[in-house]
Amino acid sequence: MVMRLGAWTAAIMMWSAAASAAPKLAVFPFDLVVPQSEEDFFTGPPKPSAEEDARLKLVRDELVSKLSATGKYEILDIAPVAADISAAAPLNKCNGCEMDFAKKLGADYLVLGVVEKASATLLSMNVIVVDMAKGGPIENASAVVQGNTDDAWLGVIRWLAKNKLHAGPEGVKQ
Repeated sequence: MVMRLGAWTAAIMMWSAAASAAPKLAVFPFDLVVPQSEEDFFTGPPKPSAEEDARLKLVRDELVSKLSATGKYEILDIAPVAADISAAAPLNKCNGCEMDFAKKLGADYLVLGVVEKASATLLSMNVIVVDMAKGGPIENASAVVQGNTDDAWLGVIRWLAKNKLHAGPEGVKQ
């Protein structure tokens, strides 16, 4: 009887550890795609403003917060690959380098964000979720951002997290 009880306890402990293993997400920095003009051929591609750079970090941090708040995911620290990310930026044009970074981190899923600027006040925000096991995207959520302000960007990322993103088998929806 003692032997069976010990085996049963061990089985329960192993099952609960496996059940509590949350999918690991690597949420990478968001990129901004700025429209180019003919002049940019001579001066180089346009760069995000300081405010837009701050907003890219702001919406990434907000998405991480929303994903963390669900309790369904383990959000990985991307600091160990920060130098690689910086060297490869923008990630939306690095030909899959984000997959290598996510593998280094041990991620089950990676999350990329791209904000495309159509004009000074009209943008679109896209969030792509990639399943590392499948090796490709499993979700692409996007919405229009009307206004190039912190509030407009935050409103859209919150709406996407609540209404569109599932980020893996369990989903972000609360």
